[in-house]
Amino acid sequence: MKGIIFNLLEEFLNENLGEERFEELIEGCSLKTREPFVGPGSYPDEDLLAIVDRTVEVTGMTKPEALRAFGKFCIWKLAEKYPPFFDRHDDAKSFLKTLNAMHCLEVKKLYADAKPPEFVMQRRCMLEGGSSCEFELEFAPAGVVVK
Repeated sequence: MKGIIFNLLEEFLNENLGEERFEELIEGCSLKTREPFVGPGSYPDEDLLAIVDRTVEVTGMTKPEALRAFGKFCIWKLAEKYPPFFDRHDDAKSFLKTLNAMHCLEVKKLYADAKPPEFVMQRRCMLEGGSSCEFELEFAPAGVVVK
């Protein structure tokens, strides 16, 4: 997992829990990584999942609720940071159709050692014991912005 995702998670948790509570949360995690997470760095997926698991314990949210909230937070931040990936799309559906190509080509240009996910349409979820996650997508009418 790239450091930028860890940086976004830290920003998300700081905004929602406060810096002091975030530090306590991190101290309660068993992480493989000892140094600070930096954007271009690569880190074990297990570290991200450990932080999410601890977040669930601390907040009382379910794991799907926590991941969904983080995802909503991330998409806006990533759109601000990488506008060319988002600006050429009129709606979420057209954006989602480009994710595989974007990850395989564009993300690899920025982060040569990235191992981007592949997006396929199947009905399984890792949180329920499956080998991958299923996302339910609902599209707002054209022109409606949902934050």
